[in-house]
Amino acid sequence: MSVLVPYYHPTTVGFIDDNIRFLESLAPHTPDAVTARNFFTPESALKWLSTLNPRPPLAYDCFYHEDGFIRFDLAALEQEIKLADRFRRVSVLVVDYAMPTMDGLEFCAQVEDPDICKLLLTGVADEKVAVAAFNQGLIHRYVPKATIRNVADIFAHIEILQRRYFGQFGDRISASLATDASQFHWISQVQDNLSKLLRQHEAVEYYLLSQPRGYLLADRQGKTTRIVVLSDAELRVEIAKCRDQGAPAKVQQALARGNTMPFLMEEPQDYLGSEPYPWDEVLNPAERVGDWWVAVVSNPPADIDFDQASSSYAAFVAQDS
Repeated sequence: MSVLVPYYHPTTVGFIDDNIRFLESLAPHTPDAVTARNFFTPESALKWLSTLNPRPPLAYDCFYHEDGFIRFDLAALEQEIKLADRFRRVSVLVVDYAMPTMDGLEFCAQVEDPDICKLLLTGVADEKVAVAAFNQGLIHRYVPKATIRNVADIFAHIEILQRRYFGQFGDRISASLATDASQFHWISQVQDNLSKLLRQHEAVEYYLLSQPRGYLLADRQGKTTRIVVLSDAELRVEIAKCRDQGAPAKVQQALARGNTMPFLMEEPQDYLGSEPYPWDEVLNPAERVGDWWVAVVSNPPADIDFDQASSSYAAFVAQDS
Protein backbone atom coordinates (compact mmCIF):
# COMPACT_ATOMS: atom_id res chain seq x y z
CA MET A 1 0.00 0.00 0.00
CA SER A 2 1.37 3.36 -1.06
CA VAL A 3 0.49 6.03 1.49
CA LEU A 4 -1.15 9.04 -0.09
CA VAL A 5 0.32 12.42 0.68
CA PRO A 6 -2.20 15.07 1.83
CA TYR A 7 -2.13 16.75 -1.59
CA TYR A 8 -0.65 16.14 -5.02
CA HIS A 9 -0.77 17.81 -8.43
CA PRO A 10 1.26 17.64 -11.66
CA THR A 11 4.53 19.53 -11.55
CA THR A 12 7.33 20.53 -13.87
CA VAL A 13 10.47 18.40 -14.25
CA GLY A 14 13.69 19.87 -15.63
CA PHE A 15 16.20 17.83 -17.66
CA ILE A 16 19.73 19.17 -18.01
CA ASP A 17 22.00 17.23 -20.37
CA ASP A 18 24.40 18.18 -23.15
CA ASN A 19 23.30 15.12 -25.14
CA ILE A 20 20.57 16.50 -27.36
CA ARG A 21 19.59 13.05 -28.63
CA PHE A 22 18.85 11.99 -25.08
CA LEU A 23 16.68 15.04 -24.52
CA GLU A 24 14.79 14.45 -27.78
CA SER A 25 14.15 10.82 -26.79
CA LEU A 26 12.20 11.88 -23.69
CA ALA A 27 9.11 13.36 -25.35
CA PRO A 28 7.42 10.11 -26.52
CA HIS A 29 7.80 8.57 -23.06
CA THR A 30 6.89 11.53 -20.85
CA PRO A 31 3.85 10.67 -18.68
CA ASP A 32 0.70 12.73 -19.18
CA ALA A 33 0.96 14.25 -15.70
CA VAL A 34 4.53 15.51 -16.16
CA THR A 35 5.54 18.75 -17.84
CA ALA A 36 9.14 18.46 -19.00
CA ARG A 37 11.58 21.28 -19.64
CA ASN A 38 14.78 20.34 -21.49
CA PHE A 39 18.04 22.28 -21.31
CA PHE A 40 21.15 21.62 -23.37
CA THR A 41 23.34 23.73 -21.05
CA PRO A 42 23.30 24.10 -17.26
CA GLU A 43 23.54 27.89 -17.62
CA SER A 44 20.24 28.09 -19.48
CA ALA A 45 18.59 25.89 -16.84
CA LEU A 46 19.82 28.11 -14.02
CA LYS A 47 18.52 31.18 -15.83
CA TRP A 48 15.12 29.51 -16.23
CA LEU A 49 14.98 28.60 -12.54
CA SER A 50 15.82 32.16 -11.55
CA THR A 51 12.82 33.51 -13.47
CA LEU A 52 10.20 31.18 -11.97
CA ASN A 53 9.75 33.01 -8.65
CA PRO A 54 7.47 30.28 -7.27
CA ARG A 55 4.97 30.87 -4.52
CA PRO A 56 5.74 29.24 -1.17
CA PRO A 57 4.77 25.55 -0.96
CA LEU A 58 1.04 25.05 -0.54
CA ALA A 59 1.44 23.35 2.84
CA TYR A 60 2.66 26.63 4.33
CA ASP A 61 -0.74 28.21 3.62
CA CYS A 62 -2.25 25.81 6.16
CA PHE A 63 -0.33 27.43 9.01
CA TYR A 64 -0.81 30.98 10.21
CA HIS A 65 -0.12 33.10 13.29
CA GLU A 66 -2.98 34.24 15.49
CA ASP A 67 -2.91 35.55 19.06
CA GLY A 68 0.69 34.46 19.45
CA PHE A 69 -0.02 30.87 18.38
CA ILE A 70 0.55 28.94 15.16
CA ARG A 71 -2.85 27.82 13.88
CA PHE A 72 -3.59 25.05 11.40
CA ASP A 73 -6.30 25.27 8.73
CA LEU A 74 -6.64 22.22 6.47
CA ALA A 75 -9.31 24.00 4.40
CA ALA A 76 -6.56 26.04 2.70
CA LEU A 77 -5.48 23.00 0.69
CA GLU A 78 -8.42 22.87 -1.70
CA GLN A 79 -7.96 26.54 -2.57
CA GLU A 80 -4.90 25.51 -4.58
CA ILE A 81 -7.05 24.06 -7.34
CA LYS A 82 -8.11 27.50 -8.52
CA LEU A 83 -4.50 28.71 -9.00
CA ALA A 84 -3.41 27.99 -12.56
CA ASP A 85 0.30 28.39 -11.84
CA ARG A 86 0.45 25.44 -9.44
CA PHE A 87 1.70 23.24 -12.28
CA ARG A 88 4.75 25.47 -12.80
CA ARG A 89 6.26 24.32 -9.52
CA VAL A 90 9.47 22.41 -10.20
CA SER A 91 9.57 19.17 -8.23
CA VAL A 92 12.54 17.33 -9.79
CA LEU A 93 15.69 18.16 -11.74
CA VAL A 94 17.37 15.36 -13.71
CA VAL A 95 20.99 16.39 -14.21
CA ASP A 96 23.79 14.78 -16.21
CA TYR A 97 27.06 14.68 -14.30
CA ALA A 98 29.55 15.07 -17.18
CA MET A 99 28.87 18.37 -18.99
CA PRO A 100 31.49 20.59 -20.63
CA THR A 101 30.94 23.98 -18.92
CA MET A 102 30.14 22.73 -15.40
CA ASP A 103 29.49 19.28 -13.99
CA GLY A 104 26.16 18.20 -12.57
CA LEU A 105 27.18 18.68 -8.96
CA GLU A 106 28.34 22.23 -9.60
CA PHE A 107 24.95 22.86 -11.16
CA CYS A 108 23.04 21.32 -8.22
CA ALA A 109 25.02 23.48 -5.79
CA GLN A 110 23.71 26.59 -7.54
CA VAL A 111 20.03 25.59 -7.38
CA GLU A 112 18.58 27.94 -4.77
CA ASP A 113 15.24 26.26 -4.10
CA PRO A 114 15.94 23.76 -1.28
CA ASP A 115 12.68 21.89 -1.88
CA ILE A 116 13.50 20.66 -5.39
CA CYS A 117 14.63 17.03 -5.58
CA LYS A 118 17.71 16.36 -7.69
CA LEU A 119 18.45 13.19 -9.65
CA LEU A 120 22.02 12.83 -10.96
CA LEU A 121 22.82 10.69 -14.01
CA THR A 122 26.35 9.33 -13.81
CA GLY A 123 28.84 7.21 -15.68
CA VAL A 124 30.47 4.23 -14.00
CA ALA A 125 33.60 6.24 -13.17
CA ASP A 126 31.54 8.94 -11.43
CA GLU A 127 29.70 6.69 -8.99
CA LYS A 128 31.97 7.42 -6.01
CA VAL A 129 31.49 11.15 -6.55
CA ALA A 130 27.72 10.64 -6.68
CA VAL A 131 27.70 8.62 -3.44
CA ALA A 132 29.61 11.38 -1.67
CA ALA A 133 27.20 14.03 -3.02
CA PHE A 134 24.23 11.95 -1.89
CA ASN A 135 25.66 11.56 1.62
CA GLN A 136 26.22 15.33 1.77
CA GLY A 137 22.60 15.99 0.80
CA LEU A 138 23.49 17.76 -2.43
CA ILE A 139 21.46 15.27 -4.48
CA HIS A 140 18.54 13.03 -3.55
CA ARG A 141 19.25 10.10 -5.87
CA TYR A 142 21.78 9.05 -8.47
CA VAL A 143 21.36 6.61 -11.33
CA PRO A 144 24.29 5.08 -13.25
CA LYS A 145 23.53 5.41 -16.94
CA ALA A 146 24.65 1.82 -17.47
CA THR A 147 21.66 0.61 -15.42
CA ILE A 148 19.07 2.48 -17.52
CA ARG A 149 17.40 -0.01 -19.85
CA ASN A 150 14.99 2.52 -21.40
CA VAL A 151 13.65 6.03 -20.87
CA ALA A 152 10.75 4.71 -18.80
CA ASP A 153 13.25 3.71 -16.09
CA ILE A 154 14.15 7.36 -15.61
CA PHE A 155 10.52 8.37 -15.16
CA ALA A 156 10.09 5.64 -12.54
CA HIS A 157 12.83 7.33 -10.51
CA ILE A 158 11.22 10.72 -11.12
CA GLU A 159 7.89 9.49 -9.79
CA ILE A 160 9.57 8.39 -6.55
CA LEU A 161 11.18 11.79 -6.16
CA GLN A 162 7.91 13.60 -6.91
CA ARG A 163 6.31 11.69 -4.04
CA ARG A 164 9.24 12.72 -1.89
CA TYR A 165 8.80 16.34 -2.98
CA PHE A 166 5.16 16.40 -1.84
CA GLY A 167 5.90 14.20 1.14
CA GLN A 168 8.24 16.74 2.69
CA PHE A 169 5.33 19.18 2.93
CA GLY A 170 2.74 16.53 3.73
CA ASP A 171 4.69 15.45 6.80
CA ARG A 172 3.94 18.80 8.46
CA ILE A 173 0.24 18.46 7.69
CA SER A 174 0.08 14.83 8.83
CA ALA A 175 1.84 15.74 12.07
CA SER A 176 -0.82 18.38 12.73
CA LEU A 177 -3.54 15.78 12.17
CA ALA A 178 -1.88 13.15 14.36
CA THR A 179 -3.77 14.21 17.49
CA ASP A 180 -7.12 13.78 15.74
CA ALA A 181 -8.28 10.28 16.61
CA SER A 182 -11.06 10.42 14.01
CA GLN A 183 -8.72 11.11 11.06
CA PHE A 184 -8.90 8.51 8.31
CA HIS A 185 -5.81 9.74 6.46
CA TRP A 186 -3.44 6.97 7.56
CA ILE A 187 -5.91 4.04 7.77
CA SER A 188 -4.57 1.45 5.32
CA GLN A 189 -7.97 0.17 4.13
CA VAL A 190 -9.16 3.68 3.38
CA GLN A 191 -5.88 4.57 1.68
CA ASP A 192 -6.16 1.53 -0.59
CA ASN A 193 -9.74 2.44 -1.44
CA LEU A 194 -8.79 6.02 -2.24
CA SER A 195 -5.91 4.85 -4.45
CA LYS A 196 -8.40 2.73 -6.39
CA LEU A 197 -10.76 5.69 -6.80
CA LEU A 198 -7.91 7.89 -8.05
CA ARG A 199 -7.30 5.39 -10.85
CA GLN A 200 -10.99 4.94 -11.64
CA HIS A 201 -11.55 8.67 -12.02
CA GLU A 202 -8.22 9.25 -13.80
CA ALA A 203 -7.33 11.91 -11.27
CA VAL A 204 -4.09 13.80 -11.85
CA GLU A 205 -4.41 15.84 -8.64
CA TYR A 206 -6.08 15.55 -5.25
CA TYR A 207 -6.39 17.50 -2.00
CA LEU A 208 -7.26 16.40 1.52
CA LEU A 209 -10.46 18.03 2.80
CA SER A 210 -11.79 18.79 6.25
CA GLN A 211 -15.51 19.58 5.94
CA PRO A 212 -16.76 17.02 5.19
CA ARG A 213 -13.73 14.78 5.50
CA GLY A 214 -12.35 13.29 2.32
CA TYR A 215 -10.53 14.28 -0.85
CA LEU A 216 -11.17 16.58 -3.78
CA LEU A 217 -10.06 14.94 -7.05
CA ALA A 218 -9.59 16.51 -10.48
CA ASP A 219 -8.79 14.84 -13.78
CA ARG A 220 -6.72 16.30 -16.61
CA GLN A 221 -9.68 18.27 -18.00
CA GLY A 222 -10.57 19.68 -14.58
CA LYS A 223 -13.61 17.50 -13.92
CA THR A 224 -13.89 17.29 -10.14
CA THR A 225 -14.99 14.45 -7.89
CA ARG A 226 -15.41 14.62 -4.15
CA ILE A 227 -14.64 11.59 -2.00
CA VAL A 228 -16.41 11.83 1.36
CA VAL A 229 -15.12 9.68 4.21
CA LEU A 230 -17.14 9.54 7.43
CA SER A 231 -17.07 7.46 10.56
CA ASP A 232 -20.25 5.78 11.83
CA ALA A 233 -20.76 8.59 14.32
CA GLU A 234 -20.24 11.31 11.70
CA LEU A 235 -22.66 9.60 9.32
CA ARG A 236 -25.32 9.45 12.05
CA VAL A 237 -24.87 13.19 12.62
CA GLU A 238 -25.37 13.91 8.90
CA ILE A 239 -28.47 11.71 8.76
CA ALA A 240 -29.90 13.46 11.83
CA LYS A 241 -29.20 16.82 10.20
CA CYS A 242 -31.27 15.82 7.18
CA ARG A 243 -34.14 14.72 9.42
CA ASP A 244 -34.02 17.93 11.45
CA GLN A 245 -34.03 20.03 8.28
CA GLY A 246 -37.19 18.45 6.91
CA ALA A 247 -35.99 15.76 4.52
CA PRO A 248 -38.92 13.96 2.87
CA ALA A 249 -39.95 10.58 4.26
CA LYS A 250 -38.56 8.67 1.27
CA VAL A 251 -35.16 10.32 1.76
CA GLN A 252 -35.15 9.50 5.46
CA GLN A 253 -36.13 5.90 4.67
CA ALA A 254 -33.29 5.59 2.13
CA LEU A 255 -30.81 6.89 4.72
CA ALA A 256 -32.17 4.55 7.38
CA ARG A 257 -31.60 1.52 5.13
CA GLY A 258 -27.86 2.22 5.09
CA ASN A 259 -25.31 2.28 2.25
CA THR A 260 -26.35 5.87 1.49
CA MET A 261 -24.65 9.08 2.53
CA PRO A 262 -26.09 12.61 2.37
CA PHE A 263 -23.99 15.43 0.99
CA LEU A 264 -25.32 18.90 1.77
CA MET A 265 -23.19 21.63 0.26
CA GLU A 266 -26.05 24.08 0.60
CA GLU A 267 -28.27 24.10 3.67
CA PRO A 268 -32.01 23.78 2.89
CA GLN A 269 -32.80 27.02 4.73
CA ASP A 270 -30.31 28.86 2.50
CA TYR A 271 -31.67 27.41 -0.74
CA LEU A 272 -32.95 30.14 -3.08
CA GLY A 273 -34.09 28.07 -6.04
CA SER A 274 -37.61 28.40 -7.41
CA GLU A 275 -38.12 24.64 -7.32
CA PRO A 276 -38.37 22.56 -4.11
CA TYR A 277 -35.08 21.67 -2.46
CA PRO A 278 -33.50 18.80 -4.49
CA TRP A 279 -33.34 16.25 -1.69
CA ASP A 280 -32.91 13.33 -4.10
CA GLU A 281 -29.65 14.86 -5.36
CA VAL A 282 -28.01 14.87 -1.92
CA LEU A 283 -28.09 11.08 -1.63
CA ASN A 284 -24.95 9.20 -2.66
CA PRO A 285 -24.21 5.45 -2.58
CA ALA A 286 -21.79 4.69 0.25
CA GLU A 287 -19.36 1.80 0.64
CA ARG A 288 -18.28 0.37 3.96
CA VAL A 289 -14.47 0.37 4.20
CA GLY A 290 -13.30 -0.99 7.53
CA ASP A 291 -14.73 1.32 10.19
CA TRP A 292 -15.50 4.06 7.67
CA TRP A 293 -18.08 4.96 5.04
CA VAL A 294 -16.85 6.20 1.66
CA ALA A 295 -19.05 7.96 -0.90
CA VAL A 296 -18.23 9.34 -4.35
CA VAL A 297 -19.84 12.66 -5.30
CA SER A 298 -19.41 13.37 -9.01
CA ASN A 299 -19.38 17.00 -10.17
CA PRO A 300 -19.91 18.30 -6.62
CA PRO A 301 -21.21 21.81 -6.08
CA ALA A 302 -18.21 24.14 -6.05
CA ASP A 303 -17.54 26.26 -2.99
CA ILE A 304 -14.34 27.67 -4.52
CA ASP A 305 -13.79 29.75 -7.63
CA PHE A 306 -12.49 27.02 -9.93
CA ASP A 307 -12.61 27.53 -13.71
CA GLN A 308 -11.89 24.37 -15.69
CA ALA A 309 -11.17 26.38 -18.84
CA SER A 310 -8.27 28.24 -17.26
CA SER A 311 -7.18 26.26 -14.18
CA SER A 312 -7.17 22.62 -15.31
CA TYR A 313 -3.98 20.75 -16.15
CA ALA A 314 -5.12 20.40 -19.77
CA ALA A 315 -5.49 24.18 -20.00
CA PHE A 316 -2.01 24.66 -18.56
CA VAL A 317 -0.44 22.24 -21.04
CA ALA A 318 -2.25 23.85 -23.97
CA GLN A 319 -1.15 27.32 -22.92
CA ASP A 320 2.40 26.24 -22.16
CA SER A 321 3.00 24.29 -25.36
